[in-house]
Amino acid sequence: MTYSMVLIPPLVLTLLAVWLDLRTREIPNGLSLAILIWGFAACVFGWAGVNYAFFAEGLAMGIAAAALLFFLGKLGGGDAKLLSALGGILGWRGAVFMLVVMALAGGILALVAAVRGRKTFAYGPAIGAGVLAHFLLVMRGGV
Repeated sequence: MTYSMVLIPPLVLTLLAVWLDLRTREIPNGLSLAILIWGFAACVFGWAGVNYAFFAEGLAMGIAAAALLFFLGKLGGGDAKLLSALGGILGWRGAVFMLVVMALAGGILALVAAVRGRKTFAYGPAIGAGVLAHFLLVMRGGV
């Protein structure tokens, strides 16, 4: 199994989270839990070279970034849990890449929200942009 194949279920679940976040402004815990379990299974079974160190380092990066952004009031709880879970399957390098793309997409969303006179907006699409960008980079042989 290739790493891009390992990323397909988390990508699909993230896109579902984006859709739900846009509709309801909530990301269900079950989606984050499913991604976390998938990432742990990938390291247990060694799919595409995902091992315990890869999983743990990515999870730690995801938790650290999510906790910081949550406590600063920049993310909601569902966003933070989704970011944390994604870190495990993306690894620390993938998590950093996702966070950079997410920040850029979030900045664009913030500008659009400001133009529309809104103070808040769903951040799921920014997370989705980061995961999709990581997936496309992996598909091109990067990371």
